[in-house]
Amino acid sequence: GAIIISTPQDLALTDVIRGIQMFNKTGVKTLGLIDNMSYFKADDKKKYSIFGNSKVEKTANDYNKKFLGEIPLSIDLRKSVDEGYPLTKANPKHEISLIFNDIIKKFINELK
Repeated sequence: GAIIISTPQDLALTDVIRGIQMFNKTGVKTLGLIDNMSYFKADDKKKYSIFGNSKVEKTANDYNKKFLGEIPLSIDLRKSVDEGYPLTKANPKHEISLIFNDIIKKFINELK
């Protein structure tokens, strides 16, 4: 199966739709869609949609696919990637780690 990861921009969604159509034609199950860089949460805890309001979840619903979640922009995630050490291991209770764990749980349920 395939997981399709997109960013919120409309142009990226064009590729998502093409991917869904291609996987449907080739018999590859689309296990879900993920919205990457969906927002930035500032120190004031407000969410800012830097790349616009995403339509990834709507696209998943339109094509009867599972929406697995949103991954926000995060300096901590960027640092852990640069260091080559997963944030989920370095800080399992971090907000981003919890988001990844939730996505994994949804993904596992989709496999059943």
